[in-house]
Amino acid sequence: MGAGRAVGQVGMDAADARLWPVAPSLVLTTRYPLLDRLAAADDAAVVVVSAPAGSGKSVLLAQWEARDLRPHRTVRLAPWHDNPAALAELLLDALDDLGPSTFEVRSVVTDAEPRFSGTLLPALAEVLSTRDRAFVLVLDDVHLLTEPDCVRVLDVLCSHVPPGSQIALATRSATPDWLARARAEGRLLELTGRDLSFAPIDDTPTFLKL
Repeated sequence: MGAGRAVGQVGMDAADARLWPVAPSLVLTTRYPLLDRLAAADDAAVVVVSAPAGSGKSVLLAQWEARDLRPHRTVRLAPWHDNPAALAELLLDALDDLGPSTFEVRSVVTDAEPRFSGTLLPALAEVLSTRDRAFVLVLDDVHLLTEPDCVRVLDVLCSHVPPGSQIALATRSATPDWLARARAEGRLLELTGRDLSFAPIDDTPTFLKL
């Protein structure tokens, strides 16, 4: 089972947040075909799961973690994370124990130019490249991030995913336009509401179909 940890969940410590996705539906409705697609898409640096609320995005990602041997780090976003400095701090929290300490990078976290573009964004890219082992970084509720500089942070992350690792974006919106290049290069796996929907079950007794 993946050694997952959730960050950014208000009112919960890491252990409580780790248990949050585990609901009856996690056990009773295992999404085997989608999990197989995720397992087969190890060459996709970025995974986007886009579907309306209640479609099972978080449950699917929790099931993926349970089957995947890599450490998963889940960042659950909130409206107050729509600030590049706050977002950067959250990401550093998620990635810190996967490689060298991010302490020095925290000293350059800012949303002010020119340090944001010239120092912070390259530092975040460097943090990704220096992780000691392959990982999966899950960002849940990405649709809450609308600030252009937050989008730039996401773009840098998704453009510098180290080999063997993946970043998963769960959102209620469509795949962001800035991932067009990743799609064209075959580095993007997209799962939509259509993929997450269940086919209708015909439970009509066989003898009535004759």
